[in-house]
Amino acid sequence: MTPAAIIIVLATLFVQGVHSPQAHRPLLLAGPNVTPEAALDGEPVFRVVPRRRPAQFGPYRWLRLLKEIDLDPRQRSEIQRIVKDFGRVMGAFRVTHGERVKTLTRREREARTGGDGQLGVAERYELGELRGKRPKAAESLKRIWALLDHEQRQQMRQLLAEARKDAPRTSG
Repeated sequence: MTPAAIIIVLATLFVQGVHSPQAHRPLLLAGPNVTPEAALDGEPVFRVVPRRRPAQFGPYRWLRLLKEIDLDPRQRSEIQRIVKDFGRVMGAFRVTHGERVKTLTRREREARTGGDGQLGVAERYELGELRGKRPKAAESLKRIWALLDHEQRQQMRQLLAEARKDAPRTSG
């Protein structure tokens, strides 16, 4: 046998795993073989459990909670102005982009539940851009928070904690 033939035979055996160092050793971290049919009580053995995050509240919910706190008239009027400004900006966003966001969100949900699991690259990018342009409630909430004194903030923390405890958790 020529040296070239020996090299070809050895290379073939190596590729097939016959002479590989791992071929005769057991896998250290191997788990049980799980087939797609494996199920417990009709449910898959492994399934994705969505993460749950605490409910988040925007300026409108804060406004309802703030009614329980003793605010002076200046604070109350300023908070109402901030909430009204946020509503105006959000309304303008909905008029301009609302239908497109609804369409893309619906298509995203349909792709996730019944399709291939993903939107096209262009649609995914467009939806991300639109979500990025959406007015952020956090900016209004920071402005409201800045108007409260220390005692009012403590009361608001307590009200938010109670409201979150009662609110359903959302997936995300």
